[in-house]
Amino acid sequence: MPVAPPRQQGAGERGQPPGDHGAELVPEVPADAPPNAQAERHHEHGRPPKSGRAGKRGGHVLRSNHDTRRAASLHPPTRTADGKKPVAAGGLFVDRITPMFPRLSTLFLLAASLLAASGATRPGEETTPRPPHASQEGEDGLSDLSTLGDPTARYRVLQWKVEQGLPENHVTAIVQTQDGYVWIGTIFGLVRYDGVRFTVFEKATLKLMRDSEEDVKGLAEDGSQALWVAAQNGLLRLADHRWQLFQKRAGPEEFRPTGVCSRAKGGAWVGSYGTVTHFGPEGAVKDYTIPLDRPKPIRKLVEAPDGSLWVATRYTVMHGWPDEGRWETVMTARSSEAWVQYLLLDADGAVCFGGLNGCYRVDAKGGGKPALVAGFTLSADGSRESYPVQAYRKDRKGRTWVATLSELTQVNEQPDGKAPVVIGSVRHPGLQRIEQMMVDREGNLWVGTESDGLLLLHERRFATLLPPNGTAAENNTWSVCEDGRGRLWWGTKQDLFLREEGTILPVRHPVTHAGPNPAGQVYSVCPDPQGTIWVGFGGYGLFKTDGQRWETGPIINDRPSPRDEYNIRCLYTDHTGALWIGTPMGLYRWQGGELVRYTRKEGLPGNEVRAILEDPDGSFWIGTYTSGMAHMQNGEFEVFNKTNGLPDNQVTCFLRDSSGDLWIGTGSGLTRLKGGKFATLTREEGLYDDLVNYMLDDGEGYFWISCNRGIYRIPREEAAAAADGTLRRVASMPFGEGDGMLSAETNNGGQPSGWKSRDGLLWFPTAKGLVRIDPRTIRSAPSPAVVIEQVIADQRISYGDQLNTDSGGTAEAVSPGDPLETRDSDGVPTLNFQAGHARVLELRYTANVFAEPSKVQFRYWLEGHDRDWQPGGNRRLTHYTALGPGSYTFKVSASSPYGDFGPPALLRFRISPFFYQRWWFFVLCGLSVVLAAAGVQSYRLHIQRRILQLEKEHALEKERARIAKDMHDDLGARLTQLGLISELVESPDFRQDPTASPPLPRVSSLAREAVRSLDEIVWAVTPGKNTLDQLAGYLLHSAQDLISPSGIRLDVRMPQQVPSSPLSSELRHNVYLVMKEALNNAVKHSEATRIILEMSFTSGAALLRVTDDGRGFDPGEAAGAGNGLANMAKRAESVGARFECTSRPGHGTSISIGFPLPSHSNP
Repeated sequence: MPVAPPRQQGAGERGQPPGDHGAELVPEVPADAPPNAQAERHHEHGRPPKSGRAGKRGGHVLRSNHDTRRAASLHPPTRTADGKKPVAAGGLFVDRITPMFPRLSTLFLLAASLLAASGATRPGEETTPRPPHASQEGEDGLSDLSTLGDPTARYRVLQWKVEQGLPENHVTAIVQTQDGYVWIGTIFGLVRYDGVRFTVFEKATLKLMRDSEEDVKGLAEDGSQALWVAAQNGLLRLADHRWQLFQKRAGPEEFRPTGVCSRAKGGAWVGSYGTVTHFGPEGAVKDYTIPLDRPKPIRKLVEAPDGSLWVATRYTVMHGWPDEGRWETVMTARSSEAWVQYLLLDADGAVCFGGLNGCYRVDAKGGGKPALVAGFTLSADGSRESYPVQAYRKDRKGRTWVATLSELTQVNEQPDGKAPVVIGSVRHPGLQRIEQMMVDREGNLWVGTESDGLLLLHERRFATLLPPNGTAAENNTWSVCEDGRGRLWWGTKQDLFLREEGTILPVRHPVTHAGPNPAGQVYSVCPDPQGTIWVGFGGYGLFKTDGQRWETGPIINDRPSPRDEYNIRCLYTDHTGALWIGTPMGLYRWQGGELVRYTRKEGLPGNEVRAILEDPDGSFWIGTYTSGMAHMQNGEFEVFNKTNGLPDNQVTCFLRDSSGDLWIGTGSGLTRLKGGKFATLTREEGLYDDLVNYMLDDGEGYFWISCNRGIYRIPREEAAAAADGTLRRVASMPFGEGDGMLSAETNNGGQPSGWKSRDGLLWFPTAKGLVRIDPRTIRSAPSPAVVIEQVIADQRISYGDQLNTDSGGTAEAVSPGDPLETRDSDGVPTLNFQAGHARVLELRYTANVFAEPSKVQFRYWLEGHDRDWQPGGNRRLTHYTALGPGSYTFKVSASSPYGDFGPPALLRFRISPFFYQRWWFFVLCGLSVVLAAAGVQSYRLHIQRRILQLEKEHALEKERARIAKDMHDDLGARLTQLGLISELVESPDFRQDPTASPPLPRVSSLAREAVRSLDEIVWAVTPGKNTLDQLAGYLLHSAQDLISPSGIRLDVRMPQQVPSSPLSSELRHNVYLVMKEALNNAVKHSEATRIILEMSFTSGAALLRVTDDGRGFDPGEAAGAGNGLANMAKRAESVGARFECTSRPGHGTSISIGFPLPSHSNP
């Protein structure tokens, strides 16, 4: 059914962004405090105990005035009965209190966390835990609580209220559905949250709520992924983006839902006044009456694994089998002290319930007696007394969380009804009057309150060491190391600190801290083989200490100095025990009282040394701040910089991995040196940042790299593969302030700027404290599931939520069936758009990540349009325009903040074509085109045949004209001469002239010439004579006939085999005439004794040449004497041949003609 769109808005759109609060640490009460110290502490912080009844504060009890003596007597002893010191754990002393007072110890555990003060935080701020002083027997020690078990330091708290997008601050229900959304019920509407946006369903946005009312009583999701919402005046069901409202149950009685839970066989169990109703997709199926003394609202329901049903009213818990009509009362009370606040099924299959009378657990199958497992303290006589529990939940690591009116406490439950061990409390100004708790799939703990909105607790992956009450300079850490005794040392901008057995001690040099303005900046710390520590100060030089005494080093100064030789930036001890010292003035080696210095003069690339590493062969790698690095072996330096392989001249650190490869941290990437070749990884290859401050190998297969944007890790094998060129990108897993770092900026002011301690922990200095990492606990998070929320086609909602969030409210809700939505056999939703629709397509999607949603990255691929995955960044929508008709599959996947891309969400859609875009129209058009083309082709062929016929007729006419011309010019001339001679012979004058020469020889000559001319004409038109070899043979024959009578010697130079290339009759005839004319001129005019007829053939061309050794001539003068040469050149040009004549008086003459041959000539 179409519904009005609910409003949706990003978190923080109605005010400030989601509150990001650091939970406060609970200060301890000193051991020597007076008996009334706890009460005074409460008055100190504006929280006096209530009078007349127990003042309930969190999970602990502060008695009224007449009970003050009992409560105030609970303070930790300075020593236990066996002489041991109490152990601090998260601000609480646990498990080492004398066995003589077992019950008293439990009471102390509950009371100690109450004795604290907390400062208020503002929304959007995260407070920094301030570990309290933990002085022990007069020592000036500082307690290292941030690295122990205190929940306050381990959890990051986010808070959302009305200002951040909630419709109301009273949270009545929280559930996470299978698609990853977190749904929040309030008294003024329903909210869906994906980590970025709040989507609010209320009267103004969901019309059905105008009938059901907005007050949400409960939430549940059934096995078909349908969401059931118990509202004040009706039951809402959301499935496949469609809402339903049920306002009637099976019977005629009034229906006002008060609670809901899922039903394993489908549908939901809905509680109302004295009745439980089974609802299915079509509405109420059957009512079941609960045997109560009078109808009361069934507020809590949970189905057990065996199908039985547990229900709770305000004061009664019952277990029953509805279909059998069997019910049993598990617990009941008429006092308001027994108000049941929650009822749930635990991970181990037990049913847990509780409220103002404590927390109980009972076997889900029933029949057992409920056991009080949490929410109690001890009276002076040793009896247990319960305290109010608002909510109870176990997280994914099996830890128990107990919420009271104003405190969230983590406890370890004990077997056999023993008192739970309190780990600690998370204190936060928003953790007041807690009503709901839920653990999501990421392991985050969600908390709903009565008046402070919604809170999320995210466990930090890192711990940060801070000197308690440390200044900014004391927190700004530069270098860290571990000595031979396992003690941790680190240097800061103000002091040197030592951590030993959980206690932090400042180790101050008398010189650096002399006077009113101490300047003990420690750039570098390094362990000495003798168990002491070398300390490099800024401006003071080098000193050695064991934590008690100080010794001077080889480079010292008794007052701060700006001279660079007193700024010790790098310290390193080699396998011989020698100390290597890096300063801005060069490299020093100190051993056996001898100090040796190396500078540019000795071969260093630069004097400011920042990194040193010894190789297994005893050679050294030296890194400088601005001049590259050098390999020092046997006193010789080999320099490397940007000119011969390094990406940057700033070298920050070295690491030799287990395979023997050398890794080099630089200002422009991570470089590997292997086999004499450099390979550099940068952001393009997947690094989180190009700057490498320091790097460590955790021994678990990962490199850990610090940079100015945080700390990240990369798989060692992937880094090697990327350096080899076999992998395009490495998978970086970044960490920052959301993971426990107080500042994401790490430091590299000196070496070592990171350390792997003997227990496998990694330590990195930052601008705000020393970060501790246990790499064994860091696991890649699974990639989040992606949900395709909406498809908007041409500003009309076609799929998903019937609302528009970011388009200015211009999208319209679509009617059912437009477009037609179906599901394929694999369950993938499929849309069918009509022709002309979806010209502008907007697809909205999300990934439900809550702790760090800004780190989620998306990629998408529209199959049928895109060629490959397209990067989507953190943006949660994409657009397509002008898509053509066809079938498409939209894929979108997301990567978790610490993992790779997961499986994609799919949506298929089809855009129908217009009639002119359908296949039959294209076939019809194709047939039309084919027929038209056939007609055009037929007509064209007809024209071509006609043209060919005309061309043949023209060629024939041209050939006939040429033959006629030859016959007229050559044969006709000779026949005319014969006629004239005949007439002359017949004349009386010739007969009477005795001196006249006889005409017969001349007649014979002319007759032979006529016959020869006729033979040439016949040869020229004979089809079988149109090849190159026929031309060569005929020309040779003619030459012999022409030259033989003259007595001139004829030399023929012709290859034994002449190609039989086809020649046109015109080319053959003109070439022959040119050569004949050249031979004739040589015989008649050259006075030669020898004539050479030369024929040569190359690939694709033929050359014929006539050369004589006659008298020669000047070609320039010959041009004006007659037309012979000009006619020969014209004949050659007419057939595309090249004519050439060379001659010089007294040196003979050479005439040649060259012409191309067809490419398919045969030899």
